[in-house]
Amino acid sequence: DPKVFELEEERALFAVLTKLEKHVGDLIIKEDFQGAMKALASLRLPLDNYFENVIVNSENNNIRQNRLITLSLVGKIMSQVADFSLIEN
Repeated sequence: DPKVFELEEERALFAVLTKLEKHVGDLIIKEDFQGAMKALASLRLPLDNYFENVIVNSENNNIRQNRLITLSLVGKIMSQVADFSLIEN
């Protein structure tokens, strides 16, 4: 829920995720897997900033749950492209 965001890094990541969710889905439908991977690469900076500045496990339960939901959206979008759990060390 964007109304619960406290930090700019949360807003920035969510903005990118919102755009990517449909865009990546469209690329997969077109079987443009290289384009989908490039689109996922655009998450690098917002994710780096997020993890450098946001404490996911906030003491406030509502904030913590909202942050975990945001991160689950990252996984949902990435899983449209590939099953990254199959990658070994």
